[in-house]
Amino acid sequence: MIRISKKSIGLMLAICLVLSLVVTGCAPAATTPATTASSAATTAGTTTAATTTEPEEPYEFSIFRSSWTDLNDETDIIIKQINETLNLKIKILTAPYETWLEKYNIYVTSGDIPDLSITTGPGTANFNDWASQEIYLDLTQMYEELCPNIQEYLSDDIVEAHKMNGGKLYGIPTPSLSDSTFAIRQDWLDNLSLEMPKTLDDLYAVLKAFKEDDPDGNGSDDTYGLCAEDTLNTINFVFRSFGCNVTPIPAEIWVLDANGKLTSSLLVPGMKEAIVYITKLYRDGILDQEWMLTQSQAYNDKIFTGKVGMMTTSFQQMVSFTEAKIKANDP
Repeated sequence: MIRISKKSIGLMLAICLVLSLVVTGCAPAATTPATTASSAATTAGTTTAATTTEPEEPYEFSIFRSSWTDLNDETDIIIKQINETLNLKIKILTAPYETWLEKYNIYVTSGDIPDLSITTGPGTANFNDWASQEIYLDLTQMYEELCPNIQEYLSDDIVEAHKMNGGKLYGIPTPSLSDSTFAIRQDWLDNLSLEMPKTLDDLYAVLKAFKEDDPDGNGSDDTYGLCAEDTLNTINFVFRSFGCNVTPIPAEIWVLDANGKLTSSLLVPGMKEAIVYITKLYRDGILDQEWMLTQSQAYNDKIFTGKVGMMTTSFQQMVSFTEAKIKANDP
């Protein structure tokens, strides 16, 4: 869930407007929301007087999100594009997933709250506590006037369910929009003269070769076919290949069965088949033997060593730092 601290209202009105136009690809005719954004942005000191020719200094804007510990806000290509478009200097504040709540509570206690926070939503004890302190901006008007693209995706019921304290919207719900995919070491495929796998049987054969056939050519038995972490998200592609799902998001556990009826992933035949497949990977030493003890940061660290043949990651993470860190350890 995305929330905005009260100190950032003027800038956020401008950001919402510009990002709305960027997403649509072509701007509609000017409307009242655009005027409102301009006025608010001027109040916040984000516009330039007509007589001034020198560009303004970028506005520093902080974003908190757990698990972004390896994201470099100076080199990330998406952040750089946003900075250039909106004349910002985005600063990423983060912490490992296991300790993010402790660190975020320090921001709240000190009063130095990030401009934008991506954390838990209503119904969790920590969010209810933060909302009771009214440290966040009520986004109701901003959402209704400046977020047409998001409105097309979110139903009114979802938005209403996130309102608190007499109908105030302290955060924009962030539905499960996965940008994750799995990546395979092409250089290892080339080293072993293997084709890119097209089926699960192909995949097993490739991962087995990654484990047993010294794909990095160092003469040591020190590679994994597949690395995963304890949340199961990183091997959910296996479950989905068998028509089921193990995502921690409750709504996504439900799938259509062979008769077109909604049923739990736990009950479809593919769940057993997926477990059998993963068990075989584990018993054959292809899947990292410590995977059920491997948390988020440790998972990334294992990938960065360059000893893993296949991994699940986001596109942004891969192009921003994962590939570079792998190459640094395994040129």
